[in-house]
Amino acid sequence: MATNLGIPAPPALSVEARLAHIESMLEELQSHLQQVQPMAAMVVDIADEAAAGVLSRGVDPALRVKELTLLLEAISEPSTVRTLQGIISRIDRVEPLLELVDQVPGLIAMSVDIFDEAMGKAIARGFDVQGAVDAGTKGFLRLGQFVLSEEFSSVLSSGILDPKAVSLVGRVGRALADIAQEDANTPGVVGLIRAAAQEDVRRAANFGLRFGARFGQLLRNQLAG
Repeated sequence: MATNLGIPAPPALSVEARLAHIESMLEELQSHLQQVQPMAAMVVDIADEAAAGVLSRGVDPALRVKELTLLLEAISEPSTVRTLQGIISRIDRVEPLLELVDQVPGLIAMSVDIFDEAMGKAIARGFDVQGAVDAGTKGFLRLGQFVLSEEFSSVLSSGILDPKAVSLVGRVGRALADIAQEDANTPGVVGLIRAAAQEDVRRAANFGLRFGARFGQLLRNQLAG
C-alpha cells in the first residue's frame, strides 16, 4: 500500500509486536518510577521535618498558608495592582525618601546631642531647668482650664475674634504705634478747629459716635437682662 505522496507505507505491525512494544514502554516507565520514588520520599521527609520544626515554634503551617493565600488574593486585586504599578513607576522618587529614613536615627541622635549641649550651657549659666519645666506645666494646665471654662466660651461667642474686629484692633494698634513715635504737640483752639475740618478726623469722630451708641445699646440690654 502507498501513501497519497507515493511513498510506500510502513508494514503493519503484528499483534505480538505491538504487545511487545507496549510491554517495553511499561518496563521503561516502571524504571523511571523506581528512580523517582526515593527522591519523592526524600522530599516528603524534608517537608515533614520542616513542618515539625515550625510546629515546635508554635506556628501553624496551615494557618500561615491560608493567610498567605488571602494576602495573594488582596495583592492581585485590580486596585492594588494599579497602586503597586504606580509605586514602581515612581521608584526613582521613593529611593531618596528611603535614604532619608536611613538617616533619621543619626539626625535624632545629633538633635539630642545638640539639646543636651544647650541645656548644659544653660545650667552652667544658672538656668533653672526644673523651675522652667514646672512653670511651663502650670501654664499649660492653666491654659487648659481656661479653654474649658465658660469665660473662654464667652470670648468665642462675643465676636471679638471676628475677622473684622481683629482687623480693626490691628489698625488701632498700628495707629497707636505711629502716634507714639511722633512729637507730642498740644494743639490750641485754632488747631482743634482745623483738625475737626480734616476728613480723617471726622471719619474717626463718626466711628467713635457710632461705637458709643452701639456700646450703650449693649450695656442697656445687659442691664435689662
